[in-house]
Amino acid sequence: MDKETKDKLNNTNEETESITSAAPETERPETAAAEADKSRVVDKKVLEQKRKKRILRRRIILLAAVIIVIAAVLIVLWKTGVFKKKDPDKVLAATVIPVEYTPRGEYILSAVDGVVIICDENGVTGIDGEGKWKWNSTLSAFAPVFSGAGNMILVTDQGGRSVWAFDGSGLLWRYITDTDLICAYVADPVSGRGNSSGSGASDIILICEQEDFESSVTLLGQSKGKLSEKFTRKFGKYHMLSAAGSSDRSQVAASGVYFEGGTLSGCTVFLKASDGEVYSTIVSDGNVYLQLRYLSDGTLFAANSDSLRLIRKMPSVTGSGDTEKELWARSGDRKLIADTCAVDGSRFAAAFSDGNVSDGGGMSEIRYYDRSGDVTRSVEIRGSVKGLETCSGFLCAFTDKTVYLINRGGNIIGSQDFDPGVNSASFMDSKTLAVDTPSGIFVLSFGDQDK
Repeated sequence: MDKETKDKLNNTNEETESITSAAPETERPETAAAEADKSRVVDKKVLEQKRKKRILRRRIILLAAVIIVIAAVLIVLWKTGVFKKKDPDKVLAATVIPVEYTPRGEYILSAVDGVVIICDENGVTGIDGEGKWKWNSTLSAFAPVFSGAGNMILVTDQGGRSVWAFDGSGLLWRYITDTDLICAYVADPVSGRGNSSGSGASDIILICEQEDFESSVTLLGQSKGKLSEKFTRKFGKYHMLSAAGSSDRSQVAASGVYFEGGTLSGCTVFLKASDGEVYSTIVSDGNVYLQLRYLSDGTLFAANSDSLRLIRKMPSVTGSGDTEKELWARSGDRKLIADTCAVDGSRFAAAFSDGNVSDGGGMSEIRYYDRSGDVTRSVEIRGSVKGLETCSGFLCAFTDKTVYLINRGGNIIGSQDFDPGVNSASFMDSKTLAVDTPSGIFVLSFGDQDK
């Protein structure tokens, strides 16, 4: 081998070694990049935690914004007085609006459904809360008498044979009896509500004269403005003069008089509302109870000017729970019971006035009784109370010259004097009354003094 050939072989070996030794140098950049890419890969758990933190931050920000808005609204409402606690015993201011209607001839006045009801020679007229004419329905009654409750009022022609029913929109129906009427009542004035739809409408009780009998009691049911007779019970001995029905429609109480041995006595008879069967009779010598007031649980308060009794007679065979006791008797006392009413179905109220005061002076007392006959509240009123009315737990007491509004707690929260006096007052709603006076008819409203 010559020198030149040897040199070429040596050069070739050196290049080969150079290439072999350089090979790792060419791989290092690729390995570094791969390592760099590998270092940039983040664990999925870490990503999920970061996402949850972002959602939580957004929710916190949103909640804070909502709280700020609510706080701002509450501050505005507080400053405007919306959240000021109303005092139920706060004395209210009276507003008197004259009624733009002059009755024709003799008239009687009441109210129903926010409407003043006037019965005169023109028929029955409705007056709205602003004292303006609303509607009229013609009728002819020789001796009209108002009775009723809730959103129904009855006009009974005593001695005649017609009963008319009205609500705030006008005439609902007329019923004609076969014999002369003594009186008519809405059966349940506490919770029953007569209405034109007939759904849940209260029954109607009629007391009539009867040939060959002393009297009769008829119970009428209402359905969609139509009346149907449930029963008629005739009495050969008792001349009935008043009646009432229980809230559960299980019983009817009727009270009247009877003569025996030349002596006039009183009686209270309890009948089953299903068929008119008499299941209990109470005879009271010398006492005739014409005011019958049921509470919602079936407790009956029977009153006249000289006596007050609590009676509980359930139409059951066992008679368990029956009670009868006298709560008050005049016994020569100066005080007498002027009027009574059942308040919101759970209490009974009686107004005691001084019977020896003829000019309307002195003081009167209103007592609230519970179902056991215990006095739970007593309210004193200046003047001699002539009558009581109730609406939604509120009580109206009127004297010769003043109308008083008493709240559910038994506190006087409003009064208004009328000159020359007050004939009657009837609730249009819990704080509005129709007042009849010798100088005209008025709508009396009680409200906050700062309005």
